[in-house]
Amino acid sequence: MIEYVNPAFEQITGYSREEAVGETPQLLKSGKQGSAFYRAMWSQILQGSVFSDVLVNKRRTVRCSMEQSPCAAS
Repeated sequence: MIEYVNPAFEQITGYSREEAVGETPQLLKSGKQGSAFYRAMWSQILQGSVFSDVLVNKRRTVRCSMEQSPCAAS
């Protein structure tokens, strides 16, 4: 569940804080990456490792953006 978004998230994705907080990360799922990609990502994150790869995320306008950013459990 998305607990917090910063102004950069709002600018990049087009989703406001009110729209994003309380949603799941599937809000950003573009459909461009298969289930094996997400299994590998969550496996690494849940093991306490940092996952780093290119994510193809959906923006509010339905356009996609490619981002390379590390993901880790908080």
